[in-house]
Amino acid sequence: MSKYQISSVNEGFRYLEHITDAYIETCGHSLSEAFDYAGRALVNLMFDIGSVNGQIPITIHTEGSDEIELLYNWLEKVLLVVLIEGQVMSKFKVRIYPNSKYVLEARAMTELVDTLKHGYRTEVKGITYHEMEVTQCNDLVRTRFIVDL
Repeated sequence: MSKYQISSVNEGFRYLEHITDAYIETCGHSLSEAFDYAGRALVNLMFDIGSVNGQIPITIHTEGSDEIELLYNWLEKVLLVVLIEGQVMSKFKVRIYPNSKYVLEARAMTELVDTLKHGYRTEVKGITYHEMEVTQCNDLVRTRFIVDL
C-alpha cells in the first residue's frame, strides 16, 4: 500500500510533528476529497469525529482566488460552525468548482457539541496561512496546514 493511499477516514489525514501547534496533512484523489479530509481532520483535532452522528444538515459556501485561499476560508468556516454555532460536523461532502475564482460548496451533518459524547481533545484558536500548501502528489492532491492551538 502506498504511503498516500486512502482507504478510510483515518488514512485520509494525519497529524505531523510540530513543536507548538497542530500540523495536518491530507491526501485525496481530487481537490474536493483532500479538502473534505481537511475539514474532518480539523473537527477530529477538537473532538472524536467517530462519535458524531449528525442529524442536522448544513451547507457551507466559500470562495478563494486560489487553492490556498480556498483552503484557508474552508477551514475557517468549519471552525466557526464549531465555535460560534456550537455544532460538530460529520459526513462531509465537498465539491469545488474552479471558475475565475475557486468556489467550494460543502454539505455536512451536524449535531450540538456534547463533550461527554464527543470528548474534548484540544482547543483550536485559529487557522494560519503559515506553511499552508496544496500540491499534486502523483495521482493525489495533498494539503498541509498548521492550526494554532
